[in-house]
Amino acid sequence: MNIFNSYDKIIENIQQIPLDVYLFVRRNRRLHLKVKKLTTKYNKILKMIYKGNVINNKEFATLNKKIQKHRMKLIDSSITLQNIIQNIFDKSGDILTEANEFVPLPEISIDNINRIVKAGKIKEKGKNYCICRQKAYDNMIACDDTRCKTKWFHFECAGITLPPKNTWVCFDCKKLKEREK
Repeated sequence: MNIFNSYDKIIENIQQIPLDVYLFVRRNRRLHLKVKKLTTKYNKILKMIYKGNVINNKEFATLNKKIQKHRMKLIDSSITLQNIIQNIFDKSGDILTEANEFVPLPEISIDNINRIVKAGKIKEKGKNYCICRQKAYDNMIACDDTRCKTKWFHFECAGITLPPKNTWVCFDCKKLKEREK
């Protein structure tokens, strides 16, 4: 089994969860409504008893059994849903473990990440970048220091005209590195 088949199986399992939950919620609502109706009827009988009226003991016992039966169904239904969801998570974990044993994932190389982008014209909406705190436009370069707070810079603001061949670090990060030495 390759890694893609594994992920397909996991997605298939996860996509089943909303349907299972919907069906169980629907069933539980019906059971809850039955319990509510039976409980209302039960409370009316209790009021009659308190007032001193004579009641049918057989009817009272049957009603009590029905309420208990429906409450147990509600509890069982909730436990069943928990077990189904846990089973899906367990299957997904087993599939991932099996996939990782047979197909090692390729290592991600930071060098492959594009650190220069052509942003085009100035956009009205969007995030502010660079030391100038303007929107992205023209050529932008990313600082290679992972701790950089600004991350992206306009070529003009960084004082460069061509993309550097090696790693590029902004002025603030250079100063921080010098202080650390």
